[in-house]
Order: sequence, then structure tokens, then C-alpha cells
Amino acid sequence: MRTRRTLRGLLVGTALLTAVVGFVPAQSAGAANTAAASQFLSLTNSLRASRGLPSLQVDGTLTAKAQGWAQHMADTGVLAHSTLTAGLPGNWKRVGENVGRGGDVNTVHNAFVASAGHLKNLVDPGFTHVGIGVVDTPGGLYVAEVFMQTNAQPSAPAPSAGSATPQTGSPRPVAAAPRSGGSTAAPSRSTVSSAPVAPPPPPPAPERLTAVLERLRALDG
Repeated sequence: MRTRRTLRGLLVGTALLTAVVGFVPAQSAGAANTAAASQFLSLTNSLRASRGLPSLQVDGTLTAKAQGWAQHMADTGVLAHSTLTAGLPGNWKRVGENVGRGGDVNTVHNAFVASAGHLKNLVDPGFTHVGIGVVDTPGGLYVAEVFMQTNAQPSAPAPSAGSATPQTGSPRPVAAAPRSGGSTAAPSRSTVSSAPVAPPPPPPAPERLTAVLERLRALDG
């Protein structure tokens, strides 16, 4: 009887040990989908071409930022905007961000196009570079698109009030998918040069000097 109890206790202990050893920490939700990111880029540039705008160029730093943020949204299950000024190239002047979630590339892209704020980023004539991150999860795609205008480019129309200051602090939650981050202007300095000022005319000669000059002219004559 005692032997059976001991054996039973050993089996229970072994089962518990197996459960502990077999425990695997949760993995990141989903995986990067570079093919989907390429599709988003193609659709965006086709849209811009239809409006006579140049294609956006892929920037590696922006891509890393966008992919990291898409993965963060997938891991947390929360659709939100990143801190736009974080992780940008040093030559940025203006940036914008679109984030979304949906079943496939066309669904999300069409939702972006149907939203005025997202569409503004997609066809902004000042933006020249983009980074796109996509994470494929069982629940659908998480997408982040980061657009940039560099210091070398001419200024685009001024962003609307309330979006002209770089964002700081915690990421902003997004109430519904998709949502646009609008544009953010980089801190900048402008120098205004005043117009050249003509030198003042010479003061009139004293009356005494004028009289002397007139006498000299008379003598010469």
C-alpha cells in the first residue's frame, strides 16, 4: 500500500515537472510580410501616378520604424500611432503616418484611400520617401506607413493647426481602423534678410565752402 502511494506521488510529481518544462513563453503575434509591404507600395505609387505625382522612394530607416511599429501593434492587439519623431533619419523635414488593420492588402489600402486624412498622406506632393511595415496575424494584417519629406525638398502646404508640433510622449491610441497620423513639421529656423538700404545722400556743402568754390571757378574763367 505504501509502495503504491509513493509511486502515485512520483507520477504526479513527474507530471508537474513535465508541465513546467513544456511551458513555452508566448511568441510575437504574426510575422513580417514583405510581399504585402511591396503591394502597398505599388498601390500607393500607382495612385500617385494617376494624379501626376512622382513615386515614393523606399527609405530603410523609415521601413525599420514602420515594421517595428506594425509588430508592436500586432503584439499588443492595439491599433495606435507611434511617436512620429522617434527613429527618423536626420534629414527629415515633415513626416506623416497611416496605420490600419484589415483582412488583406486591398481592403486596408482601399480604406486608406476612402479616408480623407489617410489619402492626404498618400498623395501629399511634398512627401518623397516612405517606409511600410506589415505583420500578418491570424486576425489579419497590421499595417504602418511612414511618409517623409526631406530638408532637400521644397516646402509642401502647411499642415493644419494642431498637427504642426512634433509628437512626444506615449503613442496615441487609435479608436477605429484605419487612422491617420497627419503631418508633423520638424523644428526649423528661417532667416529673413532685410532689403538693401540705399546710403543717404551726402549732406549739403556749407555755404562758406560753396562761396569759395564759386570764386575759384571765376578765377579759372
